[in-house]
Amino acid sequence: MIPNTYRRQNGCYNCEKCFIKSEYDDENLYYCTMNAPKRPPCMSVLMDEYESSLKDEKKFHDMYEEWEVWVKDRNVSAWGICDSWEKRKEES
Repeated sequence: MIPNTYRRQNGCYNCEKCFIKSEYDDENLYYCTMNAPKRPPCMSVLMDEYESSLKDEKKFHDMYEEWEVWVKDRNVSAWGICDSWEKRKEES
């Protein structure tokens, strides 16, 4: 049984600014999106982004390249936290 005092910790994984890439056959990747360019769809079937990603292939390619340059060395730990942390809207 889980103790009554159990609660979710504030961390990158539940921050509004954190993009979490999760697909069953990939490891989870966490990126802080503060001041980030528009994120391209991640082609994830689980996140319902696969179909819409293919509509404008050139635009997707350009967005993806810009995003890849921007996120280089910007991945964060799931349990990290900073002063800009904001509760994720879908969290209760």
